[in-house]
Amino acid sequence: QEIERVQTSSKEHEDRLLSGVQTATTAAASVLRTAPASNFVFCTNCGKRHPASTKVCDACNTPLQ
Repeated sequence: QEIERVQTSSKEHEDRLLSGVQTATTAAASVLRTAPASNFVFCTNCGKRHPASTKVCDACNTPLQ
């Protein structure tokens, strides 16, 4: 009986966590959809942020899109 209670409790906890993750994911997606277009681009090689008009990363010389 104790094992069944622990398994049930664990499943309920897992369900609550999953529900929270789904809620957070939905909220984040909503923010991304409504966010204004960024004035920046990020280098896919090194991650450095550049103004959107920049064509080549000044840190690693990777072409920017």
